[in-house]
Amino acid sequence: MRQIIGNIIQANKIFDMIKNHDKIAIGVSGGKDSIILLQAMQIYCQKQKQNFNWNIKIKGFCVDLGFKKNSLSTLVKWCKKHKLPLQVIKSNIAQVLKAKKRKGKVQCSLCTKMKKAILIRTIKKQGFNKLAFGHHAEDAIETLFMNILSQSRMAIFQPLTFLERKKIYLIRPMIMCREKQIITLSKKLQIPIAKGLCPNERITQRTYMKKFIEKNFYQNTNWPNAYTNLYRCLFNKKGCNLWIFNPKYNFDNLQEAIVSKKKI
Repeated sequence: MRQIIGNIIQANKIFDMIKNHDKIAIGVSGGKDSIILLQAMQIYCQKQKQNFNWNIKIKGFCVDLGFKKNSLSTLVKWCKKHKLPLQVIKSNIAQVLKAKKRKGKVQCSLCTKMKKAILIRTIKKQGFNKLAFGHHAEDAIETLFMNILSQSRMAIFQPLTFLERKKIYLIRPMIMCREKQIITLSKKLQIPIAKGLCPNERITQRTYMKKFIEKNFYQNTNWPNAYTNLYRCLFNKKGCNLWIFNPKYNFDNLQEAIVSKKKI
């Protein structure tokens, strides 16, 4: 846990996500990342109170999608045993997803949108000003690859985002943590992983991309520094040298050129 806390402290120095008197809701999905975040944030806030007299409130919120045979009860008991504040929010998301299936599968993007909306509505009623997610470094890299390949965008989520319409901040305190740190710690703490919450478990685009990057880059001896270099790219402003940033080039007919390439 010491490494996780250290990474949260380092991330906050860079991205300035957490401030004194914040009320931070932790989005708990039922997976290892979000549960580790809830426990790590509790310890982090206690240390900030001891060292700097900061007063930060945290609480975990888990949206029950409504699918049958989920195992949220085990998660609730574990959190209660470790004195972690957790509220389960009942919803009818499962019914909506089943009614709006595409090609026989529920829509992950629709599920994400509805969960986020329910979370934000609930936490705002309770006075929270920030919503924290358990995304880590590998999540950021995977998102970059997914956006490049599916949307031709070199973009990732931000560690700190203000939703103007909702008047709330989204933060990702574990953005500088490695996934292997989280996996090791979750096994050590015997964290229960909730099952049956999502019918698309292990068959999403993100799952495929995770395996693809792991096999072709992280485990590839031809690229011994693959993770380090991929992660550094996210911070390397001087190393960004795409054509679009060169003022000498004329991109007036860019769309026409791209379409013509597709026809070749």
